[in-house]
Amino acid sequence: MNEKACSGCRTLVLIALRRLRIQDQFDKAAGWTVVAGKIDKLPDVDREKLLLVGACTAKFKKEGIFVDGCGPVSTEIVGAIVGEEQAVWWDYADISAAVFNPPR
Repeated sequence: MNEKACSGCRTLVLIALRRLRIQDQFDKAAGWTVVAGKIDKLPDVDREKLLLVGACTAKFKKEGIFVDGCGPVSTEIVGAIVGEEQAVWWDYADISAAVFNPPR
């Protein structure tokens, strides 16, 4: 992730990855490149597994999978990685567990 990414995008990407881990879907994140923050050019990676997170990456939204927002919604990040039809949406209790009681 870009060192210029704000704490909001960084946190929401980490929460999304933690959700994938709790749901035993973390392996689906393998091979993805996540870009967040203000950038001038994209990395030379597979565009089908390029996740552009947050409003700061909007100028590149046609170059990969784009999740809009400032900050973006972590469930949308999960949905982008696993495919919307496979995403498991959480209620508030699940979100609290992911944030405050991470798996070890």
